[in-house]
Amino acid sequence: DNNIYKFRKNFITFSNKFKIIINKYFTTAIYGAGSHGLGLLSMIDFDKSKVKFILDLDKLKSNKFSPKTHIPIFSPENIDLNSVEAIIIIASLHQDEIICDLKNKYYFNA
Repeated sequence: DNNIYKFRKNFITFSNKFKIIINKYFTTAIYGAGSHGLGLLSMIDFDKSKVKFILDLDKLKSNKFSPKTHIPIFSPENIDLNSVEAIIIIASLHQDEIICDLKNKYYFNA
């Protein structure tokens, strides 16, 4: 089916770009612990040791671990964001708001 082929092609493209970004830095964080983002992370084979934490504003997710990848989840308010070189935003629906908050509210410099 053509839709399955398109999904597979898009997933492979995303997965490859994600791995390139992860491998470019010594330490990264991921922003977004929603079900779609975490589901996507669980399907990608990447070096999890390079991801220091996942960020999310949802207090119910804070101080827990992501399923399958077992990466700790924190609120951006409770962690030094400048302890990582890059933050990868997987919460695409809120990307503009997240970028604005990272720069202006949490003073992320990378």
